[in-house]
Amino acid sequence: MMTKTLLALTGASLALGVVATPAHAAPNDKPLVYIFVLDGLDGDLYDQGRLPGIKGLVDKRGTYYQESRAIMVAETNPNHTAMITGAYADTSGIPGNDFALYGNGATSVDGCPLDGVSNGPVSVGLAPECVQAQTFFQSTATKSTRDKVTSAGIFGKPKLATLFAAKRSKKKYAADYLWTPCQSTKTDYCRKTPLNVWGYADDKHTMDAVLASVREGVKSENGKRKKANLTFVNLPTIDSTGHSYGAGKKYRKAAADTDAQIDRFVRQQRKLKLWSRTVLFLVSDHSMDTTPDKITLRDVLIAAGIPAESFIVVQNGGTDMVYLTDRTSPDRFDLLHRMRQAALAAADRGIDEALYREPNPTDGDAANTLDGVHPAWHLNGERTGDLVVTHATGGAFSDPINPTNGGHGGPFTTDNFFAITGGWKGLVKNGTVSGVADARFDDTQANPGQAENVDVAPTALRVLGLEPPRDNRGRVLTEAFKGW
Repeated sequence: MMTKTLLALTGASLALGVVATPAHAAPNDKPLVYIFVLDGLDGDLYDQGRLPGIKGLVDKRGTYYQESRAIMVAETNPNHTAMITGAYADTSGIPGNDFALYGNGATSVDGCPLDGVSNGPVSVGLAPECVQAQTFFQSTATKSTRDKVTSAGIFGKPKLATLFAAKRSKKKYAADYLWTPCQSTKTDYCRKTPLNVWGYADDKHTMDAVLASVREGVKSENGKRKKANLTFVNLPTIDSTGHSYGAGKKYRKAAADTDAQIDRFVRQQRKLKLWSRTVLFLVSDHSMDTTPDKITLRDVLIAAGIPAESFIVVQNGGTDMVYLTDRTSPDRFDLLHRMRQAALAAADRGIDEALYREPNPTDGDAANTLDGVHPAWHLNGERTGDLVVTHATGGAFSDPINPTNGGHGGPFTTDNFFAITGGWKGLVKNGTVSGVADARFDDTQANPGQAENVDVAPTALRVLGLEPPRDNRGRVLTEAFKGW
C-alpha cells in the first residue's frame, strides 16, 4: 500500500526522478545504506547455521531470501555489475568475467580496451567504458541528485574498482569515494594494502577501510567530509578460499571469518550510534563448487573436425562462450550446428548444455537458443558468445588453463545468498522467505517473491528516496520494508 507521503509526490520531484522518502524515515533518521558483497558465498551455509552473526541480525529484523539467484554468467564481474546497475548481462555489456568483442582491427570498442588487434573476436581488458548500463554511482552523481547522496565504493578486488571507476567530469569520479588495494599507486584511489596470492585484499583489511570511511567520513559533493549514505563493498576472501581449496572445510571457515567481519561493522555502528539508521544488504555474487574435473572445449571441437581458425573459446569457469571468427558467414549456422553436436557428444565428460545466442534455422530455429531454453537468464546480448556451453557440477572448463580446485560460472552456482537487515526501523521482520529450486536453479519465474542480484540497485536507491539507474530491470523488494 502506498503511504500518504508517496501519494503526495509533487510534479517537480517526479520530473527530477526522485521518489519520496518513506513516511517512517524522519529527517534526523535518514537511512545509511551499506551493500556488502560476500564474494562466493553459498546461501546453504546460512541454512546450515554457519553464519550465526548474520542470522542473529536477520532474526531480529530482516529478510533472508532462501532461493535468491545470481545472474548468468555466474561470475564476479557480471553480478557486481548487475547489483550496481540493475541490468542483466544482455544490456549491461558484461556477460562474463571474460568475453570477446569484434574490434575489426581497432584497439578498443566503444572505449572498452581489447587485448589484441584482429578482424575477428578479441578478448577484452577492463575499463569503466566496458559497462554499458548506468551504475548507481553515475545515476546519483547527476546534477539533480548528487546533493542527496554521498557514495563510496570499497573493493577488495582491484578489478572491480577499475570497472566502476567511471568519471562524471575530468577530475571527479561518479562515486564520491573509491578504495582498492594495489602494490603501486597507479590511481588516486589505490592504497598500499597486503595482497593475497590472487592479488586481492583480505576481508579484514577491506573492512578496515570500510570502518575508517564511516568514522572519518568521505568527501562529499561540496568537499566537506560526511558519512556516505550509499556504500558498496566487495569482501573477496570466501571466493579466494573457494578457488584455492574448493567448497570444503577451509571455505566454510572463510565464511565464518567473514561473518565475524560483518559483526565488526555492526559493533562499530552501534558504538557510533548509527545502527538505528543502518540498512544492510548482504549479498553474494555467486556460490562455489569444487571442480576437480576439467575439460578443454577447444580440443573437443577440433577433434570433431571444426577448423581451429573458425572460432575462439572464452572461458568463464563453468561456462564457455564460443565466438565465430566470422559472424556474417553464410555457413555460420551449419558450423554452429556442428559445434553444438560435438559439445553435447561430450556429455559423459561433464558438458551439460550447449545453446545458441540467436535462432539457428538448421537446428530447431529458436528452440535451442539461450532465450528459448532459459529466458530468465537474459544472456543473449551481442557480447555473448555465439554458442554458450555449460558444465555440470563437479567440474569446469580449461580453455586454455584452469588449475583451480574450486570455481563457479555455470548455472549450478547461481544459487547465491541474499539478505536485507539492519537496525533501521523501516525494515520488516520477515525472517526466511522460502521458495522452490529446480535442478539448474533457473527458477526465478517460479519464485516471484524471491530476489535476484539485479534487485539490489533499485531497492537500495528506493531506501534513499531515489529512482533506480536508467537501465534497471530489477524489482524493488517492497516486502522487506514497512510502508512500501
